[in-house]
Amino acid sequence: MKNYIMALVMILAASGLAFGQADVETVCPDPCHVAPYFKGSGGFVGERAMADDAKTMDKDEGAVSFVVTCGNVTTTGTAPADAEGIVRQAFSMENGLACGEADGKIEISNLKAGGWYWIHDGINAAVSSLVNTGVLKNAQVAPTDPGGVTITKMGKDGAASFVKHESGMVGIIPHIHPTAPMAPCAATGPTNNCVVNASYSIKLTTGTGAAAKPVGATVTRGAADIVVTPGIDAKGNLKTGSGQAFTVEGANKDLGINADAATGAVTITPEDKGRCAADNIDRGTAIKVTVKVSTAMQDGYIPALPEKVADASFMVACPALTAASSSQGVDLVPENPFPTDR
Repeated sequence: MKNYIMALVMILAASGLAFGQADVETVCPDPCHVAPYFKGSGGFVGERAMADDAKTMDKDEGAVSFVVTCGNVTTTGTAPADAEGIVRQAFSMENGLACGEADGKIEISNLKAGGWYWIHDGINAAVSSLVNTGVLKNAQVAPTDPGGVTITKMGKDGAASFVKHESGMVGIIPHIHPTAPMAPCAATGPTNNCVVNASYSIKLTTGTGAAAKPVGATVTRGAADIVVTPGIDAKGNLKTGSGQAFTVEGANKDLGINADAATGAVTITPEDKGRCAADNIDRGTAIKVTVKVSTAMQDGYIPALPEKVADASFMVACPALTAASSSQGVDLVPENPFPTDR
């Protein structure tokens, strides 16, 4: 009966972290998996991860590497795999990898999800799953104390507790909460436990309020100032954030293009201010103006503006010359040399 209970404790402890590896990549960066609590002797079992070499297209069959931290002592090593890719690595006094009385942690790279580890405690052993480092930031909760057991929260990241019953049975209980997939937010707006479809870009408009119009590829100077106002176009169930700051490239007062340093608004002066004069040989060359966003902050459930948002650009062009302003120095239609009225 005691062996049956012990087996049950081991199974429950081993299954405790399985949920934490649902979205684990087959190959992950170093370090990949971690045994959050380790003490004394034990070991781990797992399957070596395989990766395709992008250059040679060969399989990367590199050894699984590990780091054992016991108090202030750190030891590194590699664990070979058998022909099936299975790795079995013991941590014992004989091979110098046991932790003795010091609390420790094991970090393992190049290992697939599904690996597990064990530690010895007298005649009993505790088993638990290896944890992908990507879930260590999940919410955690301490295990319930039913009485009659000693629960010690251990490990550098506090991700597990070592539990010992007065009978001598032991186990490892994880603290990490699973991360359940969240549904998209409703069209009415963001709420708790939903995913916001975040898509940001810079929008440029002229006019304000209901009279605001999007700016096209080219802005043609007119008889009055044209003000182009930048903003953040947030698609999905989003709200416009605050605190965004814009920078403008291509603004030049001598060319009739001014940028407000505080708001990023671009003011384009009328066509008769020099640049678009009939005798200006550069009047036909459009000027490129680029608006960039440098900072922005969002609050609550609104995803933060990414560091880089695509630049928004437009060209500033002069209007076409009218007949009155065209050169009249050359008559392009000669008098009819063969009059019919004579």
